[in-house]
Amino acid sequence: MERKGWLMNGRKVAVGVAAGAVSVITVLGGMAPASASGAAEKPSAAAQPSGRTIGTFAGKCLDVEGASRADRAPIIQYRCHNGANQRFTFQRVGNNVYKIRTFAGKCLDVEGASRADRARIIQYGCHNGANQRFRFTL
Repeated sequence: MERKGWLMNGRKVAVGVAAGAVSVITVLGGMAPASASGAAEKPSAAAQPSGRTIGTFAGKCLDVEGASRADRAPIIQYRCHNGANQRFTFQRVGNNVYKIRTFAGKCLDVEGASRADRARIIQYGCHNGANQRFRFTL
């Protein structure tokens, strides 16, 4: 597994990709509720964005690039600004396994179900593929 470790606000944060799954060690922020169907609730324009912010080693946050709502939008690190596109909600789908949803109601996805190093993480319509399941480790 390729693993990168970072510090943000004195907390260790690491993201690694192994066999199509991403491991995140520390996640920052509050949790947004999910609907009975398991879909993430979308915040209203006037509401404070819900979900969790995920920090990187550089003191930046994971971000859906350009606040895009499109499939295949890249997940990047960007200056933290507390925007909805930097908030993620978590749907438990197994023992310590989650789907991570974006503000657009899509899921984080290892592009093309790749098992290769340097595979891109994107947002994509949610499905039951293993490439949209993320395991948290401490």
